[in-house]
Amino acid sequence: MHTIRGRGGTLAPDLSYEGSRVRSEWLSGFLKNPNTIRLYLPERMPQFQLSAEEAATILNYMKTVLVHDGIPEKVFAPGEMTAQLAARGRQLYYEKYACQGCHQIGLSGGALGPELTQVAQRLTEGWLLAWLKGSQKLAPGVKEPQYNLSEEEARAIAAYLLSLPA
Repeated sequence: MHTIRGRGGTLAPDLSYEGSRVRSEWLSGFLKNPNTIRLYLPERMPQFQLSAEEAATILNYMKTVLVHDGIPEKVFAPGEMTAQLAARGRQLYYEKYACQGCHQIGLSGGALGPELTQVAQRLTEGWLLAWLKGSQKLAPGVKEPQYNLSEEEARAIAAYLLSLPA
């Protein structure tokens, strides 16, 4: 189902960098009780009924082996994600780039891209920023538009998404 480093299926998301992409707490919960992230896919992650030990083994493997060396978990300095930066990101998200056309937050938005309501709980800061700056570098052929965001715009949009309530 999943692809890892060019091998495997194409039905489910590529897991080659899953350890850099997601937060440990989220992944642990997801492995135990998967939920829907990609609303447009009819296929769903099976409920494997993993034990806590099995989920921890998979989590440790992903966080150790399935990582991108150039993507740190944290990218914002303490105090850097201000309300002003998040407000600028919200404006860019909705007005300049119209991300809501493909991504759902809460009950509004499109369903083509991954659902972003709990993105702050799911994705690491580093992955989100790297994705905004160049998703094609991380997943060649992905349908995400390449806007060539400036560092400032990418950081603002990331701050907005990371500020969304749980």
